[in-house]
Amino acid sequence: MLSLREPHCEWGTCEYCELQIYYFLKLIKTGKLSLIFIKLYNNIKEKSNIYDFTCLLAGRDFKLMNIKESGFILINKPSGPTSHDVIDKLRRITGIKKIGHAGTLDPFAHGLLIVAIGREATREIDRFVKLDKEYVADLYLGATTDTYDREGKISYKVESKKLKVIDKNKIKKILKKFIGKQKQVPPMYSAKKIKGKKLYELARKGIEIQREAVEIMIYELEIRSYEWPRLKIKVKCSSGTYIRSLAYDVGEVLGCGAYLEELERTAIGKLKLSEAVSVKELDDKSWENKLIFF
Repeated sequence: MLSLREPHCEWGTCEYCELQIYYFLKLIKTGKLSLIFIKLYNNIKEKSNIYDFTCLLAGRDFKLMNIKESGFILINKPSGPTSHDVIDKLRRITGIKKIGHAGTLDPFAHGLLIVAIGREATREIDRFVKLDKEYVADLYLGATTDTYDREGKISYKVESKKLKVIDKNKIKKILKKFIGKQKQVPPMYSAKKIKGKKLYELARKGIEIQREAVEIMIYELEIRSYEWPRLKIKVKCSSGTYIRSLAYDVGEVLGCGAYLEELERTAIGKLKLSEAVSVKELDDKSWENKLIFF
């Protein structure tokens, strides 16, 4: 027997409480017990401004007092700050220390970042980390950099006298070869750890080590626009795919070299960038209204 105590009733005898109990039990069956405690608390707080309530479930008491909000916010990260910078900003806005994200975006990249707010939500992050991703990427053809993106130093550039504009149809044929299951070598400038060391920490010291190729899946790869030397593509891929490495590999097969100039993450699983908000839109009074629950 589960009951919720409201100020106007005794142990869940009113219609409002009965509805909450039904919703609560339904979500227990779907495995969302941890987050629904918080959601029920939010619903009751909004209705009655009560800051504590007691649940009786299977004879066990659960007392939740002075609980801060917990849930997820879809953030539209701008180009420039790191993903960790976004987390630090949200900690200052919310006053909550336990915040994490479900997948890093490089500083120069922008787009969708799933942020978990509060202890209950951060425990659920793994549900989103392995979801498929969707990107729009701008490749610069005819040159490569040591980081595989615009942030690095030019390591190769086609000589002007040898420069030959590549036909769009040839690019389409090449891109088709990258669709499907394949092995991809992570770039040296990445947060991937090998023997406890992040690769980019070694790369900055001028150390390059052998990296094991990882299996990835590219579901869709299409040209959005092309005007030499810039190629814009849309990529739908599995988690763990490095778009910088994809840009480098495409350049290798084309024979001209390439690096990633712009990157936007437009979707994670079924969650879309169009649903996200900018950190600038949030403050200590409004952020709770942007919380979503899964």
